[in-house]
Order: sequence, then C-alpha cells, then structure tokens
Amino acid sequence: MPQTDGRAGIALVLGILSMTCAGFVAGIPAVILGLLAKRDIDRSGGARTGIGLALGGVVTGVIGTLASAAITLLVVAGIASGASEASNTPAPHAAPQDDRSDLVPEPDHAQNPKNQPKQGTAVPVAPGAKMVGAVQLVTLDPDDDRDLEDLLDAAAASAHGRTVVVQTSATWCGPCKEFETSLSDPRMQRALTNVTIVKVDVDAFKDDLKAMNIVTKSVPWFYKMDGELRPVDAISAGEWDANIPANMAPVFEAFLAGRLTKRREPSPLRGPQL
Repeated sequence: MPQTDGRAGIALVLGILSMTCAGFVAGIPAVILGLLAKRDIDRSGGARTGIGLALGGVVTGVIGTLASAAITLLVVAGIASGASEASNTPAPHAAPQDDRSDLVPEPDHAQNPKNQPKQGTAVPVAPGAKMVGAVQLVTLDPDDDRDLEDLLDAAAASAHGRTVVVQTSATWCGPCKEFETSLSDPRMQRALTNVTIVKVDVDAFKDDLKAMNIVTKSVPWFYKMDGELRPVDAISAGEWDANIPANMAPVFEAFLAGRLTKRREPSPLRGPQL
C-alpha cells in the first residue's frame, strides 16, 4: 500500500506556521522539506503519496518567508528613520538670558550695606564701567551721541549709592595713566572704597565741562559731586608729588572725607558749596 511521506506533512505544518507567527524561521525549513518530499515521491513510482502536502508546504513556506522578510525590512527602515530624526533634532536650549549691556548685577558693597541691591536684581550700568577691586571706574566714550549730562546721569545710576568723582583726563595725560595704574594698590583701594571715578576727556567734552565750572586747561582734576551731580569740591594732581599710591592715597582719603583743609592749589570752585 502507498505510504504518505512524513516530510510532506511536516512541510505543510511549518509553512502554515511561517504565515502566522514563525516567519522565515519556519518558512525556510518548510520549503526545503517540501521540495525533498516532492522529489522522493516523484521517484517512488507510486510507493509514496503526499505530493499535495509537499507542494502546500513549499507554497506556504515561500509566502511566509517573503512576508517575514518584508516586515523585517519595514521595521529596520522605521528604526533607521527614527534614529535619523533624533540626530537631526536640535538640542534643547536654556532659557534666553537678558543680554542688555545696561543691566548687570552690581557687586556687594560691604562698606555701605544699605546700598546693596537685593539678590537677583539688576541695576543700570553706564557704558565703559568696570571694577578695579572695590573702585568703580567709568570711562565716558567721546563718540557717544549723548551729552555729558546724560552720560553723568547714567554713571550716577550705575554708582548705586557710591560717591561720584569726576576726573578730567586726556589721551596725552601721563599723570592720568599713572593714577589709573595705581588704583589696584591696597592703599588706593582703601582710600577710594565706595567711590565711582568718572573719567571725562577734556578735548571731547570741553564746552560741557566749562558749563559745569570744571577746569579744562590742565589735567587731571578730581571733582567730588553731590547727589544732583553738581561739583562741590575739587583737587588736582598738584596736591602731591610723584604719582604713587603712598602720596595720593592720604590726600584722596582726606579730600573725600572733607578734611583736606590745607592745599597747595586752591579749588577752582567758588561759592557757598565749599
């Protein structure tokens, strides 16, 4: 009696599994077993049967394998596309900072705690302002379109409670450079603590300085300003000998405290404010 080739039945079962869940894992064996079974059945001369099962296993195995391959390609393509999008996505940026140059935190002033700004607040700062230790130095820009009064107002706002001293200066002034170089000295730091020095070029602001009764024929002069930015007292570099901290610091300390009574050169200011 003819017998059914067992491999033909197994090929069909594997082919069905490849179409449902196993994919090419079952589909490839189904095709192989189906072809082997068909070959042996054809050679058996009728001693074996199951040619239909064998062909069914080959067909279903091929379909399951192709379907599995297509699904795999789609998954791989999706993963690659997602990775590409992730690499092209810009990194999150931090919250934008306020980059206005006229709003920067003012440093603490240990000598005048009442004038310290609250933590996290900002105060306006004049262009050209910088800190030299505890001394604030503001160099007014000759090319600024604003007039001297507006520039001094900005400097006073940035001083934030400091004593404002207007220093006349010029690009050709040697003593002016020596004074600025000496600011980092501990003696000058102590004498000018809580002071804002505002450098004004006499060549650029000559007319405005004359209107404020400030000397422009010689430099440097140092004018102590009141709360309304009016000059109330003044000294020149002629009050000391060499422009070194040991000579300048005691004079500035007495001048700012109102104790400089004996002077080599009288103040150019006249009136009851002195």
